[in-house]
Amino acid sequence: MESIDLSNFRRNLQEYMADININSKIYTVTSASGDEIIVMSESEFNSLIETCYLLSSRANREILYQAMDELQQGDYELEEIH
Repeated sequence: MESIDLSNFRRNLQEYMADININSKIYTVTSASGDEIIVMSESEFNSLIETCYLLSSRANREILYQAMDELQQGDYELEEIH
């Protein structure tokens, strides 16, 4: 994540927005007083929220971790979709 100052962000808003949306970049924007905000694309934000939701339940975390372990061990079968 790259940090930029608010003045620079304002001056180059169009370029930063393109970089954020096209390249999925995330920026920390810092004001003169030291306050910070995070700027990211809506798709990155939605992905983060979905991940938080999926990991919020202990039971769901265990299922996901078990599935990841099975994938790493090669313990899965591919199914054809018709």
